[in-house]
Amino acid sequence: SIFLTFLLLVGFVCANVTSGYVFELGIVDNDQDVEERLDRDNVLDMGSSDVEMPYEDTGQGDPQVIGLRYPGVAIPKGSTILSAYVQFQIDEDKGGTEPVSLVIDGDLAADAAPFGDPFSVTNRTRTAAQVAWTDVPNWTNVGDRGPDQATPDLTAIIQEIIDQDDWAIGNALVLIISDDPANPSLGIRCAEAGPGDDSATLIVEFTSPVSFNPIPADGAIEVDTTTLEFS
Repeated sequence: SIFLTFLLLVGFVCANVTSGYVFELGIVDNDQDVEERLDRDNVLDMGSSDVEMPYEDTGQGDPQVIGLRYPGVAIPKGSTILSAYVQFQIDEDKGGTEPVSLVIDGDLAADAAPFGDPFSVTNRTRTAAQVAWTDVPNWTNVGDRGPDQATPDLTAIIQEIIDQDDWAIGNALVLIISDDPANPSLGIRCAEAGPGDDSATLIVEFTSPVSFNPIPADGAIEVDTTTLEFS
């Protein structure tokens, strides 16, 4: 007998198979979540224990732009993004009850470069898609990691990035978080930095015409199995 196994969702259209997947990746290294210090010659704070949005200090002190880089994104070209967001966890409650509104952009690069030099967050070409994170809920309970610490849906940004001609599975993408100039923040939302399970985690649900880990393997000639699997 032949068994077809898929993760989450299976669709058959004319002999084509489309499978649904969830991709999830946190910050994997200290230099993947950075703060570009706008009042300090745009140098990058790399390796901090937390990520403050959009100020380092209360009282609107030391404004900064946040860069989040996710290497090895396992989403094939041609995929359709169903939902996408970043899940944060509260590190500190400083400024957590004062109003904060942010904007989120993507880096319009098919394989986003690492962070490093000054301006290496803000000098990137932005996606046309931009998401407003307006009136971010208060962050007052250290350790909380739930809906109030999750961004709005980022589907349009992620779709625009993976639709680029040179996008390939395994490439890197970057998200950029900054203060909303139309609605300047008064407070701070302070999140755990990476690496680790409590870091800013990108979660993407997508469908793809490409199946993963087929059994038999691609190119197999002599096959000793009666099971056909895709996962």
